[in-house]
Parts: sequence; structure tokens; C-alpha cells
Amino acid sequence: MTAKDIVAEIKKLGNAQTKKTWMTHGAQEPGLGVKVEDMKKIQKRVKMDYHLALDLYLLICVLAFSA
Repeated sequence: MTAKDIVAEIKKLGNAQTKKTWMTHGAQEPGLGVKVEDMKKIQKRVKMDYHLALDLYLLICVLAFSA
């Protein structure tokens, strides 16, 4: 599993109502509106993978600054 695979999956899981809730509680754009429950399911599948975590961090930074 690669960082791009995970980001694609996260984008599918997001919805407008959850995004609105996150924004109400202080989250900022760009946000996807993914529930913590859904993120934990991905976390359990991936387990601990330092290189994947680093790739995700870098990918998210690039996406955030290019938006």
C-alpha cells in the first residue's frame, strides 16, 4: 500500500457534513471531512510503517501548499 493509495481511499470516505463539523471545531482548509472511525480502520490495516507515514506526511504537505 502506498501513500497515494491511502489518500485516494481517504478522499472517497470524506463527506460534506463531517467536513462542516470539523470546520466548526477549528479545522482549516484543505479538509476532506473523514470520520475518525474511518481513519482508525485504515490505521489498523496499515499498522506501524515509518516510511509510509513519512510519504503520507510529505504528500499531504505538497497537496496542502499547492491548493
